[in-house]
Amino acid sequence: GVEQRPRRARIYGSTLRGVPRPAIELTTAAGVTGALELLVSDQLPAKGFIGQEQIRLADFLATRAGHYYADLANSTMSAAMASVPN
Repeated sequence: GVEQRPRRARIYGSTLRGVPRPAIELTTAAGVTGALELLVSDQLPAKGFIGQEQIRLADFLATRAGHYYADLANSTMSAAMASVPN
C-alpha cells in the first residue's frame, strides 16, 4: 500500500509585486501556477484527473513558484535524515 507521511512547515506571507500578501494567498497561487508549469512542460499527464500525490515534491519545488514551499522541503529532508538508522 501507499504510506502517507504528513509534512508540516511554517510558511509566511510576503510582498509580491509591491503588495503584502498573506501566506494563504501565496501558497494557493503557487500551488496552482506550479502545477500548471509542470503541465505545460509535459511533466504531468495532459488528460484526466491529476491528484496532488502524483506531483513529485522535487519537481514542484523546481518550478518558479516552488520557492514558497522551500521550508516544506527542508522539513521533509530533516525528517528523512532523522529516520535513517545510524
